[in-house]
Amino acid sequence: MKRAVITGLLALLFFLLQSTLANYIEIAGISPNLLIILIVSVAFFSGKTAGMLTGFFCGLLVDLFFSDILGFYSMVYMLTGYVCGIFQKKVLEFDYKLPLLLIGAADLTTSMIVYWCLFLMRRRFNAGYYLVHITLPEIVYTVFAAVILYRILYAIHQRLILEERRRDGYFV
Repeated sequence: MKRAVITGLLALLFFLLQSTLANYIEIAGISPNLLIILIVSVAFFSGKTAGMLTGFFCGLLVDLFFSDILGFYSMVYMLTGYVCGIFQKKVLEFDYKLPLLLIGAADLTTSMIVYWCLFLMRRRFNAGYYLVHITLPEIVYTVFAAVILYRILYAIHQRLILEERRRDGYFV
């Protein structure tokens, strides 16, 4: 229960940071996708179900405040959380290469889904421009931000694990 509350608070915090602070740290109009960092991290730490729920909640926040289509970002982020949750026990958690690769791949995939569903369907055929000028710089910026934020999220995760083990009586 405590993990769910903390994850919900982190989702609210990351959403607020992305919708307010990200405007001040933009580089050439591009800001990092902090919600993807959170979704992939939670999915990588806690599995598919937690990743899906975090993705749904983060997507719902984006849908409610910024989207014209209710449920679009919820579905995309929920799928992202599920797929990244598959990699939960594949490598050691303190190895940063796979999570950073997953964050970059998730950002690329969600950007392409958003482009395909929201722009291409409206006959806006600038895929090359979108990829080079928006998607790739966002991926680089997101992975750069993830280098810092993933360590913080990992420390929170380790702290929660210790508290859960103490509560369950693993440490006497």
